Order: sequence, then structure tokens, then C-alpha cells
Amino acid sequence: MADRRIGGAGGGSDPAPRKGNAGSVVVAGTLAFALASGSGAMSAGSSVTVGSVAGESAVSGSANTMARNATSRNLKAHRTDAKRSVRQGRADDAWQRMGLRRLRQSGKIPAVDCVVHSFGEVREFLIRTPCKSLDRIVFVVSDDQGNAAVVSVAWVEFRNRSTVWKFQRLEDRHGTGDIRPLGSSLLGMHDIEFTGHHYNAEPRGTTLTIAEAETISGTYSADDLDTITEVAALLPRP
Repeated sequence: MADRRIGGAGGGSDPAPRKGNAGSVVVAGTLAFALASGSGAMSAGSSVTVGSVAGESAVSGSANTMARNATSRNLKAHRTDAKRSVRQGRADDAWQRMGLRRLRQSGKIPAVDCVVHSFGEVREFLIRTPCKSLDRIVFVVSDDQGNAAVVSVAWVEFRNRSTVWKFQRLEDRHGTGDIRPLGSSLLGMHDIEFTGHHYNAEPRGTTLTIAEAETISGTYSADDLDTITEVAALLPRP
């Protein structure tokens, strides 16, 4: 998994490398190939087929947009209730309130040495001020529209609260490094790079909980993923 830097509003990572719009290229290429290879066998009315493809694509895009907006509204509308549920120790109820369900979850991965699981200035901080313990999990949440996100949560424990506050200030600042999140490969899935764009940290006593999320299928927006991390950062330590 590649290193990435987080900090600032919403995690404030360095922008992830941008990839070209490969999906559009593939669709255009496929349509062009179909027209070229079938030109000898097409009837004069075949132009209607091309128009139908375009029309169906537009309708499909509109339906996808409506579904995405409905998903976003559902997550945001029930965020407060979900956070209340998770604070009360009812995590599954919290996800259900937002129209989500937890599909897979790794076991707890404990560690005593935080340094080997960190990088950047965060690692330097942990060398000077060792953590007391570290627990990490990774899991998947999904909705009924085929959208799914992988969520990584880390609980970093220190000896006192003042160290937690100092550590969070460093974690939240742009370009300072991070505790490495667990990969989705632990769930038997292809590994996902956590960019740090969708991040929340929650101090609780002598522990800082760090949650990060990435889309693995469907069309979760940045706000959707941020909402998911807000709830995940409140999860009790396993």
C-alpha cells in the first residue's frame, strides 16, 4: 500500500494521482467498433439503434444521479441518530439507520509498537513519544443500491490525554504522515489505497480513534464517505 499524507479539513490529503476518464474511452471505442464492424449488415434504419444507445445512456445516467442523491440524503439525514446509536454501543443499529449494513470485518490487529506502522512526521512523533498500544480493524459497509465502502479504523492509545491532543493536532495537519490503515486485502478483496481524503479522528480519554474510508463499488460521494468516517470514528475499541 502506498504512503499517503493526511491533514486539514476532511483529512486534507495530498491529491491522489488523477487517472484519465478511461470509462468514457472504453464506451466510445466499443460503440465505434460496433458501428464499423456491423456497417455492412445494418439496415437503413440502424441509425435509430445509435440514437437508442445514446438515449438509454442518458436515462441510465439520470437514474444513477437520482439514486446517488437519494443515498447521500439518507446518510446525512440519519447521521445524528447514527452517531447517537454508536455512542450507546449499538454499531449495527447505527449503520442501519443510514441505510447501510456491515458485510465483512477483519479481526482486531493489535500492536505495541506504533512506530513500525506509521510514516512521516507522525512516525517521528511516535519515536519521541511512544504509544501505549495500537489496535486496527478494516470492514465493508454497503447499501441496497450496490454502493460499498471499505473503512479502516485505528485506536492509538497514549499514557495521558495531553499527548492525545498533541498527536491529533499533528495527524490533522496537512503533510504530516499517518498511522498506516489496514488494507482491504485482509477481507479477501483487491487492496484499496486509502487516500486520506475521507478521514475523521475522535479523541476519547487516552485514545485517539482514526477512521478512513474509500469507495470500492458504486458512487459514494466525498460527503458520503466523510459521513461514514464520522460514525466509524466513534466505534468502541474492540
